[in-house]
Amino acid sequence: MRILIVDDEPRHLRGMVNLIHRLRPEDQVAVAKDGLAAMELAKSHRPEAILTDIRMPGMDGLEFLEWLKLEGIKAKVVMVSAYNLFEYAQTAVRHGAYDYLLKPVDVQKIEDVLSRIDVQLNAERKQRREAEALERRLQLSSCAYRNRLILAWLNGSATVPELEELNRYEWLRESGVVVYSELESFREGAQPQDSDQLVSRLEQVWSQWGRRSRFR
Repeated sequence: MRILIVDDEPRHLRGMVNLIHRLRPEDQVAVAKDGLAAMELAKSHRPEAILTDIRMPGMDGLEFLEWLKLEGIKAKVVMVSAYNLFEYAQTAVRHGAYDYLLKPVDVQKIEDVLSRIDVQLNAERKQRREAEALERRLQLSSCAYRNRLILAWLNGSATVPELEELNRYEWLRESGVVVYSELESFREGAQPQDSDQLVSRLEQVWSQWGRRSRFR
């Protein structure tokens, strides 16, 4: 996990870095001494978790948290403060903080919050992979359905509802060039993927002349 620690107190900053290195030696840790430096590191380091003090010169932790939201940097932000004030914690949560810890930070609490962040990040990655896989399946399904409609239209077997579906494709009503290619097995042992690769290369060539669509 990529972690950014932001604190203007050198002793606390060193202590937090050493603690995380000991607990999670595989993690990448970057440090910033104030909110302004943290902004640059947040853009370059793209941290997945941020532990930041609230009271800092230049830009405080709450302003930094708000900036992260505006920049679309979706790190899990843990606010760390020496002030046991409910209004600080309330404001931090309202701004989207993942958690709020008090200094001096307990080792077990740091380990716990980072473990929880790890679990949530893994769950989010899995969810993204599943969503991407579903999107790919939908695209393939949509492409196959479109191909069937066009073939039915070309051979004159398309029904009225299918013709109405085809009217949704504006490019079918535009002028253009139709390229018909018949692929044969030109060598013994040719595999289906060989023709797929050839079609992909032809499509790359056709794309130089504007919008194109293919079906098989």
